[in-house]
Amino acid sequence: MTVSPTETSPLAVLSDGELQALIDGAAWYAKYHQRTIASEADDRSAASVVRREHFRDLFAGLRKLGVRMRVPDGLESA
Repeated sequence: MTVSPTETSPLAVLSDGELQALIDGAAWYAKYHQRTIASEADDRSAASVVRREHFRDLFAGLRKLGVRMRVPDGLESA
C-alpha cells in the first residue's frame, strides 16, 4: 500500500486518539517483527535489503513521534 503526500499535514487531520492508535499499532508491528529482521541481518537479497530499509524508516518515524525502542541487530548497517 502506498500513501501519497497531501497538501495538509496528515497528522493535522488525526484526532489524538487516532494518532495514538497508529503509533501503538506501528510500535506493535515493529516489536513483533524485530526478531525476523535481526535474523536476516546477513541476507543480502534484494527483498531483505528492502525490508530492512522499510524497518529503518519505521523505527526512525517512531523515534520522531517519541517512541523509543531497541533497534534490531543489523538494521543500523543495512
